[in-house]
Amino acid sequence: VTQVDEVDQDGNYFFSRDLLISEFNNWGAEFRYLTRYSLGNKDAVLLLGSKYYHANNTERQGPGSRGTDANFNFTIDQDPDYVNQANYEFPNRNFSFFGENILFINDKLSITPGFRFEYIKTQAQGTYNVETFDLANNITSLGDSTENRVFDRSFLLLGVGLSYDAGENLEVYSNLSQNYRSVTFSNIQITNPAFKVDPNITDEEGYTFDLGMRGKWKDLISYDIGMYGILYKDRISEITNDRAQRERKNVGDALILGLEFFADWNVAKSLTLSKDAKLNWFINSAFTQSEYLATEVNNVEGNEVEAVPNVNVKTGVRFGYKNLLGSYQLTYISSQFTDVENTRIPDPKGVIGAIP
Repeated sequence: VTQVDEVDQDGNYFFSRDLLISEFNNWGAEFRYLTRYSLGNKDAVLLLGSKYYHANNTERQGPGSRGTDANFNFTIDQDPDYVNQANYEFPNRNFSFFGENILFINDKLSITPGFRFEYIKTQAQGTYNVETFDLANNITSLGDSTENRVFDRSFLLLGVGLSYDAGENLEVYSNLSQNYRSVTFSNIQITNPAFKVDPNITDEEGYTFDLGMRGKWKDLISYDIGMYGILYKDRISEITNDRAQRERKNVGDALILGLEFFADWNVAKSLTLSKDAKLNWFINSAFTQSEYLATEVNNVEGNEVEAVPNVNVKTGVRFGYKNLLGSYQLTYISSQFTDVENTRIPDPKGVIGAIP
């Protein structure tokens, strides 16, 4: 990113490629126990479970080929002083225990409390290059630095759901739960003069809420209408810092509010067509507003959350006769930002800027 990609008379580049190779070795196991029982004169349903996740990923960075072919081999013997070198292991572990219980208050109302206990151990073990500069900003020496970072934590997430049977074909529902997103050490120590990760980066947490109703109308139309809200605390994203670097960090608190609507109309049945004929019209839409509420980063508070379009609509028809079936779908997505600064004009690399 700091040097011109010049080539020699044979067409080979003077400078090595920056090569990144990752290997992922992960496995997990989950156990669930489901039982129905009586509580007083009412039925109840209990679900208990646990999950274990074992990851041992590796990531290596160094000099690659100077040719123009598809070559994914390191060339450290040809370029031992290459600046961007790192070799890491990420032996991460995750254990959770969870449960929920459906309690029927009466024939129409049910409540479902739930919990999830999580233990997460995130590790990063490896080496990376350290550069030493003289007063003229020239590299005077290149050495290895060893890093062994461990970040383990445990926490409890709670939630509750309500369901009300308002009629033969109508259900009203609502849910409130804590949400969580874990920070990972993957890509945290990539040597790149244009990108960095805040060493104090932490997990995201917040709340999720929804309220809606779903049902059928005369066996002709199925529908689901709901509103939702998501609160992110310490949302992780990328900014441009005062050194013109892209930096991944906890940007601030963000709120997302929206309305979702789904409907499926059995047109063939409404028009009393042949039983062998199939014709359905469907629509699935979401209308969303988002905003960064509080942040210590300049020019971010009040901005829209990145990658959140205001309008997302999918509609179309499914049709057929006997077992010959087809479908047609139209999708519309409104513009959205790719960065927290809400940059409208794309940068020369085409990575940052509004998506029309």
